[in-house]
Amino acid sequence: MPEVIKTGWQMHGGDAVRIPDAEAARPPMCMEPDEGYAAEAAPEPKTIIREIYRDPEPLTRADIERLYADELNGLRAQAWQSAYEDAAVRYGGEMADCIRRVDECLHAMQVEHDRYIEQYDEDLRFFAVDIAEKMILQKISEDDIILRSLVLETVSRMKNPSWMKLELSGQMTDLIEFMKEELAKPEYFGRATVSPIAAPGDTCRVSTEEGTTVATVSVQASNLRKVFSEADWAD
Repeated sequence: MPEVIKTGWQMHGGDAVRIPDAEAARPPMCMEPDEGYAAEAAPEPKTIIREIYRDPEPLTRADIERLYADELNGLRAQAWQSAYEDAAVRYGGEMADCIRRVDECLHAMQVEHDRYIEQYDEDLRFFAVDIAEKMILQKISEDDIILRSLVLETVSRMKNPSWMKLELSGQMTDLIEFMKEELAKPEYFGRATVSPIAAPGDTCRVSTEEGTTVATVSVQASNLRKVFSEADWAD
């Protein structure tokens, strides 16, 4: 900003005005008094203005980014595009090979998944048979009368046999008594008998002149497993 310097020197014709710090002041020259000049009013002191130069404040990072925002964005976009093209040229083959290997891995995983599901489905059928067998055997040990429907259905399949022999495990005492009363009814014409035998608690066999039908729970479960296995081999 301008620097204002005030001096107490009066300006007369031919006098020079000096800046105080330029050099030491010299005494004024002696002059003849001038009557006309003396009569004039003394001039007021004049002000000397000296400009002082100062360097502008340096630009900050934010100032530069604001002033050259468009140029910087253009440079960034150009650098990104250039880097992308260089990477595509340099690593294009590697990326394609990597994608191919990923596809192969995904295919292998899908094949393994399908194989697992197929195997699980096969195992699940056998597992279901095992669970059902255990549950029925447990129920028989608690109350053998639950086999009543199974035994009655087996007996009813016999078409007018000349004789019938029902063999039940001696452990199923309640069921044995029930079937004795059932087969003593007139519709069986006294041709059916019930025999307790020493056998596992789920044993049930019905014999006629045409052969023997086994309704034993464990045997039926085994037959079902065999059917599943044969179906798998057929596939």
